[in-house]
Order: sequence, then C-alpha cells, then structure tokens
Amino acid sequence: MLLGVNKSLLALTVISGTLLTGCNEASPDQKSTNSTQATIKPDAPAGPIVNDDLDQFGWSWSRNFSDKQFYEIKIPNQPWSTVNGNPHQLVIDGIYAAGDIQVRVKADSSSNRAASDVLVNPVIYTANVSVNRPKSPTNPVQNDSLNTFDWTLVSGFSNENEYEYSLTGGVDWTTVTNKPLSVGDVDIDVGHVQVRVKENAASGTVAGAILISTQAFTSGVPIVISAPTAPVIFNKNIGNTGYPQEVKTMVLAGTG
Repeated sequence: MLLGVNKSLLALTVISGTLLTGCNEASPDQKSTNSTQATIKPDAPAGPIVNDDLDQFGWSWSRNFSDKQFYEIKIPNQPWSTVNGNPHQLVIDGIYAAGDIQVRVKADSSSNRAASDVLVNPVIYTANVSVNRPKSPTNPVQNDSLNTFDWTLVSGFSNENEYEYSLTGGVDWTTVTNKPLSVGDVDIDVGHVQVRVKENAASGTVAGAILISTQAFTSGVPIVISAPTAPVIFNKNIGNTGYPQEVKTMVLAGTG
C-alpha cells in the first residue's frame, strides 16, 4: 500500500515539473520558471518581412522587446538559436517553404518569461543565383505627411503598370496604377512598403528585386505648409487726405 502511494507521489512530481517549465522543449533556456510568480508570455513578433533577394527575414518587434538579444530563430534541421539581427541573415540562396522559418521571443527563467508564440515566413525562399531578374527600383522617396512613396524607375521598365507594390512586407502584391504610390493615412511598419518590377509571363520577365522602405508611415501626421515670408509694403497716393485716398498694400513672398 505504501508503495502505491510512493508511485503516485513520483508521478505527481514529474507532472508538476512539466507544468512549471516556462519554455518550449526545444528552447535554449531549459530552466524552470518560478512557481511562486505568474508566468509572463510575451506577444509574438508580427509583420513578417521576406526578402528573397538578400535572403533575409525580418519582423516588427514585440511590445517591450526591441532588441535582437530577445529573439531566437528555428531553421529546418537546426536547433533554436539567437537571431543575428533584424532582419536575420539566412544562408545565401537557401530554399525554404512557407512556414519553415520560425522566430519568437526567447524564454527567460530569471524573469519568469515563457517563450512567445512563433512568427513564420508566409512565402517561399528560392535560389536566386539561378534566376535572371530585373534590378530593384532605387532612390526611395517617402512623404509621411502626404502618405506617398516614390522611386526611380528601373531601366527598361518605364511604365507604372510594369511595377507592383506590397504594404504587407511582401505577402500581398498589387499592380501600381499611380506614381508616387499613395499608401493611405495609416500606420505601416518599416520595411512593409515594397516595390518591384512585376512578373510578365508573356515577355518572360520574372518578378524583380525589391525596393524596401526604410522608414515607417504614421497615421495622423498633419500636412505642414510653410508660412509666407518677406513682407513688402507698397504705398499709393502717399499723403492724400481726400480722394484718391492713400493705400498701403502688403505682399508676402510666395503668395503672389
């Protein structure tokens, strides 16, 4: 009878140990979290940014975790490891299916933090060395007040409708109809506005290399119009007290 009790206690100990492990099994931090404190689970990173041309994977920082030291990445057939940056540099011309690349906030037993849910790549990575693709557009011009994004055309592709843009970090693409591109008065993270020459099966053109925005768009930014300057006063009929009366006119530079 005593032996049965011991077995039950042993089973309870094993189960409790599993429940108190505040990180995933494959995480580099295998220490148990403190059972006397509430376990903290960070928000998952969001906004995946896929750059197949440079073989990089980026994301928007999770709230309160804005440094690469807090993140780890999982590549197929490799263990979880700390990222080398945001974006993380993958192996050159590595081929990955959608969902192969996983990024998350790391677990940390010292702060009783569990690992976050993962963010994965939504589109594939290809071996670009074997693909002859058009160059990327250049000279990005971003205006947060006017909510526009502009660029210099690629040689040989002079029509606006030969380009496509993404506002989702390369997940969805739409043909350009106006240049500069109007993105709307919305919040858009760094790297999520992208432009490239679009694929044209009829001419044998594959989708081009990508121009990626380096600044964020913020909603509610007012349009600022500079104040007129350098007033000039013109006098007519100086000293007249009758008709025609003296007239003083002030003209401001930039107003005509």
